[in-house]
Amino acid sequence: MNTAKGKARNSTPCDNPPGNAGEMGVRIPHPAQKIIMKDLSAISALLQKDLYIKYIPVFLKLDNIQKEIKLIINSINKYYDKYKDKDHIKVNELRAFHNFLNPHPQDPEIYNHIFDTLENLKIDNPDLLTDIMNAAVEEHIQSKISLISAQVVDGSRPTGIEDVRNLLKQYDSVVDTVQDIEMSVCSKNLMELFEEDGEEGLVWRLKFLNTKLGPLPKKSLGHIIARSDGGKTAIALSEITHFAMQVQNRPLLYCSNEEDVDRVKKRGYCAMLGVSKDWLRNNLQEAEERWIQFGGHNIKFIKEVYEINKIKQLMDYYNPRVAIIDQGPNVAIDNKKLEGVARLKELYIQYRDLANKYDSSIVSLGQASINAENKKLLTMSNMDASKTDIPGQLDWLLGIGKLEERGYEEIRWLNIIKNKLTGRYGNDQVLLRIATSRFED
Repeated sequence: MNTAKGKARNSTPCDNPPGNAGEMGVRIPHPAQKIIMKDLSAISALLQKDLYIKYIPVFLKLDNIQKEIKLIINSINKYYDKYKDKDHIKVNELRAFHNFLNPHPQDPEIYNHIFDTLENLKIDNPDLLTDIMNAAVEEHIQSKISLISAQVVDGSRPTGIEDVRNLLKQYDSVVDTVQDIEMSVCSKNLMELFEEDGEEGLVWRLKFLNTKLGPLPKKSLGHIIARSDGGKTAIALSEITHFAMQVQNRPLLYCSNEEDVDRVKKRGYCAMLGVSKDWLRNNLQEAEERWIQFGGHNIKFIKEVYEINKIKQLMDYYNPRVAIIDQGPNVAIDNKKLEGVARLKELYIQYRDLANKYDSSIVSLGQASINAENKKLLTMSNMDASKTDIPGQLDWLLGIGKLEERGYEEIRWLNIIKNKLTGRYGNDQVLLRIATSRFED
Protein backbone atom coordinates (compact mmCIF):
# COMPACT_ATOMS: atom_id res chain seq x y z
CA MET A 1 0.00 0.00 0.00
CA ASN A 2 2.72 2.46 1.03
CA THR A 3 4.87 1.44 -1.93
CA ALA A 4 1.99 2.07 -4.33
CA LYS A 5 1.41 5.47 -2.83
CA GLY A 6 5.09 6.33 -3.04
CA LYS A 7 5.31 5.38 -6.69
CA ALA A 8 2.25 7.43 -7.51
CA ARG A 9 3.57 10.43 -5.63
CA ASN A 10 7.02 10.31 -7.27
CA SER A 11 5.90 9.47 -10.81
CA THR A 12 6.11 12.07 -13.56
CA PRO A 13 2.69 13.58 -14.23
CA CYS A 14 1.24 12.89 -17.67
CA ASP A 15 -2.10 13.14 -19.44
CA ASN A 16 -3.33 10.03 -17.64
CA PRO A 17 -1.36 9.87 -14.38
CA PRO A 18 -1.68 6.78 -12.24
CA GLY A 19 -4.20 6.66 -9.41
CA ASN A 20 -3.68 5.70 -5.79
CA ALA A 21 -4.89 2.35 -4.53
CA GLY A 22 -7.63 2.71 -1.94
CA GLU A 23 -9.30 0.24 0.35
CA MET A 24 -10.50 -3.08 -1.14
CA GLY A 25 -8.28 -2.41 -4.19
CA VAL A 26 -10.47 0.44 -5.51
CA ARG A 27 -8.39 2.96 -7.50
CA ILE A 28 -8.80 6.58 -6.42
CA PRO A 29 -8.34 9.05 -9.33
CA HIS A 30 -5.18 11.10 -9.15
CA PRO A 31 -6.08 14.80 -8.57
CA ALA A 32 -4.40 15.76 -11.86
CA GLN A 33 -6.93 13.62 -13.73
CA LYS A 34 -9.67 15.99 -12.58
CA ILE A 35 -8.23 18.90 -14.57
CA ILE A 36 -10.72 19.81 -17.31
CA MET A 37 -9.17 20.07 -20.76
CA LYS A 38 -11.36 23.05 -21.63
CA ASP A 39 -9.89 24.90 -18.67
CA LEU A 40 -6.36 24.16 -19.86
CA SER A 41 -7.30 25.45 -23.32
CA ALA A 42 -8.71 28.55 -21.67
CA ILE A 43 -5.44 29.13 -19.81
CA SER A 44 -3.57 28.72 -23.09
CA ALA A 45 -5.73 31.45 -24.61
CA LEU A 46 -5.17 33.78 -21.65
CA LEU A 47 -1.42 33.68 -22.32
CA GLN A 48 -2.04 36.02 -25.29
CA LYS A 49 -2.58 39.53 -23.96
CA ASP A 50 -5.28 40.48 -26.47
CA LEU A 51 -7.29 37.41 -25.48
CA TYR A 52 -6.47 37.97 -21.82
CA ILE A 53 -7.92 41.50 -21.97
CA LYS A 54 -11.04 40.16 -23.64
CA TYR A 55 -11.67 37.11 -21.46
CA ILE A 56 -10.22 37.77 -18.01
CA PRO A 57 -13.41 39.57 -16.83
CA VAL A 58 -15.33 36.42 -17.75
CA PHE A 59 -13.19 33.94 -15.84
CA LEU A 60 -12.92 36.15 -12.80
CA LYS A 61 -16.73 35.97 -12.56
CA LEU A 62 -16.80 32.16 -12.40
CA ASP A 63 -16.76 30.95 -8.80
CA ASN A 64 -16.68 27.18 -9.29
CA ILE A 65 -13.45 26.78 -11.25
CA GLN A 66 -11.07 24.19 -9.78
CA LYS A 67 -8.82 25.87 -7.24
CA GLU A 68 -5.58 25.01 -9.08
CA ILE A 69 -6.89 26.50 -12.33
CA LYS A 70 -8.13 29.60 -10.52
CA LEU A 71 -4.74 30.06 -8.85
CA ILE A 72 -2.97 29.93 -12.23
CA ILE A 73 -5.47 32.39 -13.73
CA ASN A 74 -4.69 34.70 -10.81
CA SER A 75 -0.99 34.32 -11.62
CA ILE A 76 -1.65 35.34 -15.24
CA ASN A 77 -3.64 38.32 -14.01
CA LYS A 78 -0.82 39.40 -11.68
CA TYR A 79 1.79 38.83 -14.41
CA TYR A 80 0.13 41.25 -16.84
CA ASP A 81 -0.52 43.69 -14.02
CA LYS A 82 3.17 43.69 -13.10
CA TYR A 83 4.70 43.50 -16.60
CA LYS A 84 2.46 45.85 -18.53
CA ASP A 85 4.64 46.00 -21.64
CA LYS A 86 4.39 42.24 -22.34
CA ASP A 87 2.02 41.10 -25.10
CA HIS A 88 2.19 37.37 -24.32
CA ILE A 89 3.47 34.92 -21.70
CA LYS A 90 5.60 31.88 -22.47
CA VAL A 91 4.62 28.76 -20.54
CA ASN A 92 8.02 28.48 -18.88
CA GLU A 93 7.73 32.13 -17.78
CA LEU A 94 4.28 31.49 -16.33
CA ARG A 95 5.59 28.40 -14.54
CA ALA A 96 8.46 30.38 -13.02
CA PHE A 97 6.23 33.33 -12.09
CA HIS A 98 3.59 31.05 -10.57
CA ASN A 99 6.20 29.17 -8.53
CA PHE A 100 7.59 32.53 -7.39
CA LEU A 101 4.15 33.56 -6.14
CA ASN A 102 3.36 30.12 -4.68
CA PRO A 103 6.66 28.60 -3.45
CA HIS A 104 5.01 25.85 -1.38
CA PRO A 105 1.94 24.51 -3.25
CA GLN A 106 -0.17 21.85 -1.59
CA ASP A 107 -0.09 19.49 -4.61
CA PRO A 108 2.91 20.35 -6.78
CA GLU A 109 2.32 17.38 -9.12
CA ILE A 110 -1.01 18.89 -10.25
CA TYR A 111 0.69 22.14 -11.27
CA ASN A 112 3.49 20.23 -12.99
CA HIS A 113 0.86 18.33 -14.96
CA ILE A 114 -0.88 21.58 -15.94
CA PHE A 115 2.29 23.31 -17.10
CA ASP A 116 3.55 20.19 -18.93
CA THR A 117 0.24 19.99 -20.80
CA LEU A 118 0.32 23.70 -21.64
CA GLU A 119 3.79 23.29 -23.17
CA ASN A 120 2.29 21.01 -25.83
CA LEU A 121 -1.01 22.85 -26.27
CA LYS A 122 -1.00 25.21 -29.25
CA ILE A 123 -4.25 26.71 -30.59
CA ASP A 124 -3.91 29.39 -33.27
CA ASN A 125 -7.52 29.55 -34.52
CA PRO A 126 -9.16 32.57 -32.80
CA ASP A 127 -12.69 31.36 -33.61
CA LEU A 128 -11.90 28.00 -32.02
CA LEU A 129 -10.58 29.80 -28.94
CA THR A 130 -13.84 31.73 -28.67
CA ASP A 131 -15.81 28.48 -28.88
CA ILE A 132 -13.54 26.87 -26.28
CA MET A 133 -13.95 29.82 -23.95
CA ASN A 134 -17.74 29.81 -24.23
CA ALA A 135 -17.81 26.04 -23.78
CA ALA A 136 -15.67 26.30 -20.65
CA VAL A 137 -18.01 28.91 -19.22
CA GLU A 138 -21.05 26.83 -20.12
CA GLU A 139 -19.55 23.72 -18.48
CA HIS A 140 -19.08 25.53 -15.17
CA ILE A 141 -22.61 26.96 -15.26
CA GLN A 142 -24.10 23.60 -16.24
CA SER A 143 -22.36 21.90 -13.35
CA LYS A 144 -24.14 24.26 -10.96
CA ILE A 145 -27.46 23.60 -12.68
CA SER A 146 -26.87 19.85 -12.44
CA LEU A 147 -26.21 20.11 -8.71
CA ILE A 148 -29.41 22.09 -8.16
CA SER A 149 -31.43 19.64 -10.24
CA ALA A 150 -30.02 16.66 -8.33
CA GLN A 151 -30.88 18.28 -5.00
CA VAL A 152 -34.46 18.93 -6.11
CA VAL A 153 -34.84 15.35 -7.39
CA ASP A 154 -33.49 13.77 -4.18
CA GLY A 155 -35.63 16.08 -2.05
CA SER A 156 -32.81 17.91 -0.29
CA ARG A 157 -34.17 21.24 -1.54
CA PRO A 158 -37.82 22.12 -2.25
CA THR A 159 -37.35 24.03 -5.50
CA GLY A 160 -34.56 25.27 -7.73
CA ILE A 161 -36.17 26.68 -10.86
CA GLU A 162 -35.48 30.31 -9.90
CA ASP A 163 -31.83 29.54 -9.18
CA VAL A 164 -31.57 27.80 -12.56
CA ARG A 165 -33.06 30.86 -14.27
CA ASN A 166 -30.51 33.08 -12.52
CA LEU A 167 -27.66 30.81 -13.61
CA LEU A 168 -28.85 30.96 -17.23
CA LYS A 169 -28.94 34.75 -16.95
CA GLN A 170 -25.42 34.62 -15.52
CA TYR A 171 -24.27 32.57 -18.53
CA ASP A 172 -25.85 35.07 -20.94
CA SER A 173 -24.23 37.91 -19.02
CA VAL A 174 -20.80 36.29 -19.08
CA VAL A 175 -20.94 35.49 -22.80
CA ASP A 176 -22.33 38.95 -23.57
CA THR A 177 -19.37 40.45 -21.71
CA VAL A 178 -17.02 38.84 -24.23
CA GLN A 179 -19.19 39.88 -27.17
CA ASP A 180 -19.56 43.44 -25.86
CA ILE A 181 -15.80 43.78 -25.43
CA GLU A 182 -15.22 42.44 -28.93
CA MET A 183 -17.90 44.65 -30.47
CA SER A 184 -16.70 47.75 -28.63
CA VAL A 185 -13.40 47.75 -30.53
CA CYS A 186 -13.47 49.75 -33.77
CA SER A 187 -11.65 47.60 -36.34
CA LYS A 188 -12.42 49.75 -39.40
CA ASN A 189 -9.52 51.15 -41.37
CA LEU A 190 -9.35 54.74 -42.62
CA MET A 191 -10.85 53.94 -46.00
CA GLU A 192 -13.82 52.19 -44.40
CA LEU A 193 -14.38 55.14 -42.05
CA PHE A 194 -14.52 57.59 -44.94
CA GLU A 195 -16.72 55.24 -46.98
CA GLU A 196 -19.13 55.24 -44.05
CA ASP A 197 -19.13 59.04 -44.07
CA GLY A 198 -20.08 58.90 -47.72
CA GLU A 199 -23.18 56.78 -47.13
CA GLU A 200 -26.26 58.75 -48.04
CA GLY A 201 -28.71 59.68 -45.33
CA LEU A 202 -32.29 60.75 -45.84
CA VAL A 203 -32.73 64.15 -47.47
CA TRP A 204 -34.89 66.62 -45.57
CA ARG A 205 -37.72 68.58 -47.20
CA LEU A 206 -36.33 71.82 -45.76
CA LYS A 207 -33.14 73.06 -47.40
CA PHE A 208 -32.18 74.69 -44.10
CA LEU A 209 -32.00 71.28 -42.39
CA ASN A 210 -30.03 69.76 -45.27
CA THR A 211 -27.56 72.64 -45.11
CA LYS A 212 -27.10 72.61 -41.34
CA LEU A 213 -27.65 68.99 -40.26
CA GLY A 214 -26.89 67.26 -43.55
CA PRO A 215 -28.87 64.18 -44.67
CA LEU A 216 -30.34 62.33 -41.68
CA PRO A 217 -27.92 59.47 -40.84
CA LYS A 218 -28.59 56.12 -39.21
CA LYS A 219 -27.78 55.55 -35.54
CA SER A 220 -28.74 59.11 -34.67
CA LEU A 221 -30.94 60.67 -32.00
CA GLY A 222 -32.55 64.07 -32.46
CA HIS A 223 -35.07 66.18 -30.58
CA ILE A 224 -37.38 69.02 -31.63
CA ILE A 225 -38.81 71.51 -29.14
CA ALA A 226 -41.53 74.15 -29.47
CA ARG A 227 -44.37 75.64 -27.50
CA SER A 228 -47.92 74.35 -28.04
CA ASP A 229 -49.05 74.98 -31.63
CA GLY A 230 -45.47 75.85 -32.51
CA GLY A 231 -45.31 73.20 -35.21
CA LYS A 232 -43.65 70.11 -33.69
CA THR A 233 -46.11 67.62 -35.19
CA ALA A 234 -46.29 69.58 -38.44
CA ILE A 235 -42.53 69.56 -39.02
CA ALA A 236 -42.37 65.85 -38.15
CA LEU A 237 -45.13 65.05 -40.66
CA SER A 238 -43.65 67.37 -43.27
CA GLU A 239 -40.31 65.56 -43.08
CA ILE A 240 -41.41 61.95 -42.58
CA THR A 241 -43.67 62.17 -45.64
CA HIS A 242 -40.67 63.49 -47.59
CA PHE A 243 -38.59 60.52 -46.38
CA ALA A 244 -41.27 58.05 -47.53
CA MET A 245 -40.12 57.96 -51.16
CA GLN A 246 -36.49 57.52 -50.10
CA VAL A 247 -36.87 54.29 -48.11
CA GLN A 248 -37.36 50.89 -49.71
CA ASN A 249 -37.08 47.87 -47.46
CA ARG A 250 -37.46 49.59 -44.08
CA PRO A 251 -40.59 51.45 -42.91
CA LEU A 252 -40.96 54.72 -41.06
CA LEU A 253 -42.75 54.88 -37.70
CA TYR A 254 -44.81 57.73 -36.29
CA CYS A 255 -45.42 56.84 -32.63
CA SER A 256 -48.09 58.98 -30.98
CA ASN A 257 -48.97 59.34 -27.31
CA GLU A 258 -50.64 62.74 -27.42
CA GLU A 259 -52.78 63.64 -30.45
CA ASP A 260 -55.35 61.20 -31.86
CA VAL A 261 -53.49 59.02 -34.35
CA ASP A 262 -56.33 59.10 -36.93
CA ARG A 263 -56.14 62.88 -36.97
CA VAL A 264 -52.34 62.73 -37.26
CA LYS A 265 -52.53 60.38 -40.24
CA LYS A 266 -54.99 62.68 -42.05
CA ARG A 267 -52.53 65.52 -41.52
CA GLY A 268 -49.87 63.18 -42.92
CA TYR A 269 -51.87 62.86 -46.15
CA CYS A 270 -52.06 66.68 -46.32
CA ALA A 271 -48.32 67.10 -45.75
CA MET A 272 -47.32 64.51 -48.34
CA LEU A 273 -49.68 65.77 -51.06
CA GLY A 274 -49.52 69.46 -50.16
CA VAL A 275 -53.31 69.75 -49.95
CA SER A 276 -55.94 70.68 -47.37
CA LYS A 277 -58.30 68.33 -45.55
CA ASP A 278 -61.18 69.69 -47.63
CA TRP A 279 -59.39 68.65 -50.81
CA LEU A 280 -58.79 65.19 -49.36
CA ARG A 281 -62.45 64.79 -48.48
CA ASN A 282 -63.51 65.67 -52.04
CA ASN A 283 -60.83 63.58 -53.79
CA LEU A 284 -60.56 60.38 -51.75
CA GLN A 285 -59.58 58.00 -54.54
CA GLU A 286 -57.01 60.29 -56.14
CA ALA A 287 -55.54 61.11 -52.74
CA GLU A 288 -55.16 57.42 -51.89
CA GLU A 289 -53.49 56.67 -55.23
CA ARG A 290 -51.05 59.54 -54.84
CA TRP A 291 -50.38 58.54 -51.21
CA ILE A 292 -49.28 55.09 -52.35
CA GLN A 293 -47.40 56.49 -55.36
CA PHE A 294 -45.31 58.76 -53.10
CA GLY A 295 -44.57 56.01 -50.57
CA GLY A 296 -47.18 56.73 -47.91
CA HIS A 297 -47.60 52.99 -47.34
CA ASN A 298 -44.04 53.03 -45.92
CA ILE A 299 -45.22 55.09 -42.93
CA LYS A 300 -46.76 53.26 -39.97
CA PHE A 301 -48.83 55.45 -37.65
CA ILE A 302 -48.91 53.87 -34.19
CA LYS A 303 -51.29 54.92 -31.42
CA GLU A 304 -51.01 54.84 -27.63
CA VAL A 305 -47.22 54.56 -27.38
CA TYR A 306 -46.94 55.27 -23.67
CA GLU A 307 -44.12 52.94 -22.55
CA ILE A 308 -40.55 52.26 -23.61
CA ASN A 309 -41.32 48.55 -23.87
CA LYS A 310 -43.89 49.32 -26.58
CA ILE A 311 -41.24 51.24 -28.50
CA LYS A 312 -38.80 48.35 -28.11
CA GLN A 313 -41.43 45.94 -29.46
CA LEU A 314 -42.12 48.23 -32.43
CA MET A 315 -38.42 48.63 -33.20
CA ASP A 316 -37.92 44.88 -33.01
CA TYR A 317 -40.94 44.09 -35.17
CA TYR A 318 -40.57 46.75 -37.87
CA ASN A 319 -36.81 47.54 -37.81
CA PRO A 320 -37.65 51.08 -38.99
CA ARG A 321 -35.29 53.45 -40.78
CA VAL A 322 -36.78 56.37 -38.81
CA ALA A 323 -38.93 56.42 -35.68
CA ILE A 324 -40.61 59.66 -34.62
CA ILE A 325 -41.86 59.72 -31.02
CA ASP A 326 -44.53 62.31 -30.33
CA GLN A 327 -44.02 63.14 -27.49
CA GLY A 328 -40.68 61.62 -26.52
CA PRO A 329 -40.42 62.79 -22.88
CA ASN A 330 -43.89 61.43 -22.04
CA VAL A 331 -42.86 57.79 -22.47
CA ALA A 332 -42.68 55.75 -19.25
CA ILE A 333 -39.71 53.53 -18.37
CA ASP A 334 -39.57 50.27 -16.39
CA ASN A 335 -37.82 51.74 -13.37
CA LYS A 336 -40.70 53.46 -11.59
CA LYS A 337 -38.38 54.66 -8.83
CA LEU A 338 -36.77 57.17 -11.19
CA GLU A 339 -38.58 60.47 -11.43
CA GLY A 340 -38.06 63.89 -12.97
CA VAL A 341 -34.69 64.57 -14.54
CA ALA A 342 -33.32 61.12 -13.57
CA ARG A 343 -36.18 59.44 -15.45
CA LEU A 344 -35.62 61.57 -18.55
CA LYS A 345 -31.91 60.84 -18.51
CA GLU A 346 -32.53 57.09 -18.40
CA LEU A 347 -35.26 57.34 -21.05
CA TYR A 348 -33.01 59.13 -23.53
CA ILE A 349 -30.15 56.74 -22.85
CA GLN A 350 -32.53 53.98 -23.91
CA TYR A 351 -33.54 55.94 -27.03
CA ARG A 352 -29.86 56.26 -27.87
CA ASP A 353 -29.32 52.51 -27.37
CA LEU A 354 -32.30 51.68 -29.61
CA ALA A 355 -31.03 53.96 -32.40
CA ASN A 356 -27.66 52.20 -32.28
CA LYS A 357 -29.06 48.69 -31.93
CA TYR A 358 -31.47 48.97 -34.86
CA ASP A 359 -29.30 51.19 -37.07
CA SER A 360 -32.11 53.74 -37.08
CA SER A 361 -32.77 57.43 -36.71
CA ILE A 362 -34.93 58.34 -33.72
CA VAL A 363 -36.52 61.78 -33.57
CA SER A 364 -38.43 62.79 -30.45
CA LEU A 365 -40.74 65.78 -30.11
CA GLY A 366 -41.10 67.70 -26.86
CA GLN A 367 -42.44 70.84 -25.25
CA ALA A 368 -40.39 73.97 -24.80
CA SER A 369 -40.57 75.66 -21.40
CA ILE A 370 -42.80 78.63 -20.59
CA ASN A 371 -39.94 81.07 -21.18
CA ALA A 372 -40.06 80.11 -24.90
CA GLU A 373 -43.47 81.77 -25.27
CA ASN A 374 -43.53 84.46 -27.98
CA LYS A 375 -39.84 83.94 -28.75
CA LYS A 376 -38.15 83.63 -32.15
CA LEU A 377 -34.94 81.75 -31.43
CA LEU A 378 -35.15 78.97 -28.84
CA THR A 379 -32.00 77.92 -27.00
CA MET A 380 -30.93 75.23 -24.53
CA SER A 381 -32.45 77.29 -21.72
CA ASN A 382 -35.86 76.74 -23.34
CA MET A 383 -35.72 72.95 -22.83
CA ASP A 384 -38.57 71.76 -20.65
CA ALA A 385 -37.68 69.75 -17.48
CA SER A 386 -34.16 68.64 -18.46
CA LYS A 387 -31.70 71.15 -19.88
CA THR A 388 -28.61 68.93 -19.66
CA ASP A 389 -29.52 65.24 -19.41
CA ILE A 390 -31.64 64.98 -22.57
CA PRO A 391 -29.26 67.14 -24.67
CA GLY A 392 -26.36 65.04 -23.42
CA GLN A 393 -27.69 62.03 -25.34
CA LEU A 394 -28.65 63.92 -28.51
CA ASP A 395 -26.85 64.23 -31.83
CA TRP A 396 -28.92 67.24 -32.74
CA LEU A 397 -31.48 69.56 -31.19
CA LEU A 398 -33.81 71.88 -33.08
CA GLY A 399 -35.91 74.69 -31.67
CA ILE A 400 -39.01 76.14 -33.36
CA GLY A 401 -39.86 79.70 -32.36
CA LYS A 402 -43.11 81.56 -32.92
CA LEU A 403 -44.37 85.09 -32.37
CA GLU A 404 -47.91 85.60 -31.06
CA GLU A 405 -48.64 88.56 -33.31
CA ARG A 406 -51.04 89.19 -36.19
CA GLY A 407 -49.43 88.50 -39.54
CA TYR A 408 -46.99 85.94 -38.11
CA GLU A 409 -49.44 83.01 -37.89
CA GLU A 410 -47.54 80.92 -40.47
CA ILE A 411 -44.02 82.16 -39.81
CA ARG A 412 -41.65 80.10 -37.72
CA TRP A 413 -38.00 80.49 -36.74
CA LEU A 414 -35.76 77.42 -36.72
CA ASN A 415 -32.60 77.38 -34.62
CA ILE A 416 -29.98 74.62 -34.46
CA ILE A 417 -29.29 74.35 -30.72
CA LYS A 418 -27.02 71.30 -30.85
CA ASN A 419 -25.35 69.62 -33.82
CA LYS A 420 -22.91 66.74 -33.48
CA LEU A 421 -23.65 65.60 -37.06
CA THR A 422 -21.90 68.38 -38.98
CA GLY A 423 -21.05 70.96 -36.32
CA ARG A 424 -22.86 73.64 -38.30
CA TYR A 425 -25.15 76.04 -36.44
CA GLY A 426 -27.50 78.78 -37.52
CA ASN A 427 -31.13 79.86 -37.74
CA ASP A 428 -33.62 80.68 -40.43
CA GLN A 429 -37.15 81.95 -40.99
CA VAL A 430 -39.50 79.42 -42.63
CA LEU A 431 -43.17 79.03 -43.46
CA LEU A 432 -45.61 76.62 -41.85
CA ARG A 433 -48.55 76.04 -44.19
CA ILE A 434 -51.11 75.28 -41.48
CA ALA A 435 -53.74 73.93 -43.88
CA THR A 436 -51.35 71.36 -45.34
CA SER A 437 -49.14 70.70 -42.25
CA ARG A 438 -46.13 71.33 -44.44
CA PHE A 439 -43.01 73.41 -43.71
CA GLU A 440 -41.45 75.37 -46.58
CA ASP A 441 -38.23 77.37 -46.92
